[in-house]
Amino acid sequence: METQFEKKAGLSLVLFTLLMIFTMILHPAGGSIEYLLKITPRIITTHSIALLSLPFAMVGFWGLTKKLGSGNYLSFCGFAFSVFALIAVLIAAATNGLVMPIFIHKYQQASAPVMENVKMILKYSFSLNNAFDYVYSVAFSFAILLWSAAIIQ
Repeated sequence: METQFEKKAGLSLVLFTLLMIFTMILHPAGGSIEYLLKITPRIITTHSIALLSLPFAMVGFWGLTKKLGSGNYLSFCGFAFSVFALIAVLIAAATNGLVMPIFIHKYQQASAPVMENVKMILKYSFSLNNAFDYVYSVAFSFAILLWSAAIIQ
């Protein structure tokens, strides 16, 4: 039973990786509000794929943790940091890929003064998104460091 779970957890990590590669290939870069409105379906699709991949990552990371020993402190801390990282990337993908397109869609016919406020809110949103990206990168790096230490131990 344990080996079966570990194999499926490994497959979950492979699926997570493939979905994230697909997401990054399709991932649009920022631009003007007009451009963002034009590519809204692509923004929502790519970020939805990324969000779909996250549970597979968590299952895969739990499988790795179990393989290294779920009673191993370093291994379990690695899992905790990976979950923390996944929560950060969940928030980043949801805000940038779902909230932002819905938000700007409501203001596509707004007047120039209102659009200036929308642009200011979008700058804040992108800054918030960057912060969650940094949290993800650092937390996931710590997870890898802790898992590596558990392997060496």
